[in-house]
Amino acid sequence: THDQEEALTMSDQLVVMEGGSVRQIGSAQDLYERPTDSFVADFVGRSNVIGGQIEDGVFRAFDGTELLQSNGPIDPAAKFYTIRPDKIKLSRAHTGLTAEVHEVLYLGALTEYTVMLGQNALSVVTATPAPDDDLYGLRRGDPINVHWDTTFANLLTE
Repeated sequence: THDQEEALTMSDQLVVMEGGSVRQIGSAQDLYERPTDSFVADFVGRSNVIGGQIEDGVFRAFDGTELLQSNGPIDPAAKFYTIRPDKIKLSRAHTGLTAEVHEVLYLGALTEYTVMLGQNALSVVTATPAPDDDLYGLRRGDPINVHWDTTFANLLTE
């Protein structure tokens, strides 16, 4: 099937193919949480895929932004850092990486934010904030801190 929702909900094992070649085989959770390359990360669900390189044991985006380290061993050949929009947390007060709100899309129960971390646009999806929430009233141009549990980040070589 080409229907991702159908494939993710009805299958025990999935095969992601591109141009007739198998990119990854695994469970829906494996493909979503542990993609083997940037194509799978971007193809299955949505993902923030940031290009860069390892310098001094740290992943730096091409604009020089140092990203929170991913979980697991660091492959010095890593070219991409991926993190899912629903795994990123926003806070006005929490320590983390400083970003700026670029766009706010109200979707009812969910709100999607696009934040600029250096020159990198990150998509962030959260529950729509209530009036007493730290994020309530967040608008374009507002400074914001972003952070995530690094167990959900992946360093990929292709």
